[in-house]
Amino acid sequence: MPNSQLRQQSSSTLCLLILAGTTEEATTIVNTLKTAQINCSYEVATTEGAYLSLLQENAYDAVLFSYPLTQTSDRNDASEVATAPSNNSDSPLKALGLLRYSGQDIPLILITEALGEEWAVRCIKAGITDYVLKQRLFRLPSALQQAIAKPTSESHQRLEQLEEENQRLSAANHAKSELIATMSHELRTPLASILGFSRVLRQQIYGSLNEKQMEYLSALSHSGEHLLALMDDLLDISKIEAGKEELSWETVPVQEVCLESLSLVRERAREKGLELLLKIDRSVTVCTADQRRLKQILVNFLSNAVKFTEAGSVTLKVEDRQQTIAFSAIDTGIGISEADKQTLFQPFEQVKSHSRRQHQGSGLGLALSLKLARLHGGDIAVSSSVGHGSRFTLHLPARSKKNAGTKGQGDKGNGDAEGQ
Repeated sequence: MPNSQLRQQSSSTLCLLILAGTTEEATTIVNTLKTAQINCSYEVATTEGAYLSLLQENAYDAVLFSYPLTQTSDRNDASEVATAPSNNSDSPLKALGLLRYSGQDIPLILITEALGEEWAVRCIKAGITDYVLKQRLFRLPSALQQAIAKPTSESHQRLEQLEEENQRLSAANHAKSELIATMSHELRTPLASILGFSRVLRQQIYGSLNEKQMEYLSALSHSGEHLLALMDDLLDISKIEAGKEELSWETVPVQEVCLESLSLVRERAREKGLELLLKIDRSVTVCTADQRRLKQILVNFLSNAVKFTEAGSVTLKVEDRQQTIAFSAIDTGIGISEADKQTLFQPFEQVKSHSRRQHQGSGLGLALSLKLARLHGGDIAVSSSVGHGSRFTLHLPARSKKNAGTKGQGDKGNGDAEGQ
């Protein structure tokens, strides 16, 4: 049911219709406007039915669409906080269509976590007035004032600006990809030599080493391996953003890929005294995915879980959610604050905690995992609270379309970071 606020009968008060997943999200948007001294009353719709009903019953000055809009008021995964837009990327255009159907010629502003340049152009071209990234919500007051001050038909000026910006960003992105590829090639050769020589020295083939020398060599090897992993992650992200990453679709045995992923973190978990558990729904036997990339996402989840859990357990749980297969890494670790969730999937961002200082992390693992998930047509959700552990969930379509998303058609916006 929509949450209605009493409207003030003042010509200076804007009447807004807000599409949002929760009333709390709508409150955050309104508070941003009030901070900029914009008086407004508002109503909230969380479903398409409520949205259309309100449009037919009332008149508004503008619609603010906090992407995504749920299809029904019931959510099977209500305990999880979505960290990225829904896979239903046509939702904003559907909202625009319903607005036109209602007969109201008012601005519609899209508020979203991440928006690729091509998708932004498509939205503006279709008739959406403007968009604001949630990370830059401070832009909303000025965007709203500008949208109301001029007719919606003038949005083509914004479209031209977006197309110019898109060309500029595409050129910059291409140059960045070329630079990363070149640097990766140039650094990998000497790094391989460093790792090779340190491995030979640790084997003590040419003479024995004392304890302190072995300690330094071990640190040298770990640092080199960390740098190599960082370069691999950067190269992967660059390829995905450039649309050059292709998935190798295959039928993947779920239990097999889960066991392989757990085996890679088992030693680290044993050293910390953590219990590793695997729970798989009997109805889930296979899935359609790129096995190497799926394993990469799961290993990242599990590595983070082990890294930030000092006692208890780490569980890999696979559930049948009808439309999706949910792979969840559940830990009893330090948890994540609400503030840290906002930047959790930003590249090079990590949770600011004492535990973080005890471990190395590139800050790219979750950013890469999110992009790989979207490349599969899936998504990642996280639910966590400080001191009560975390749950990272990969939602993988139960029946992936092999002709969709195989060439980097996943997220083209900002991704986000490794390590809770």
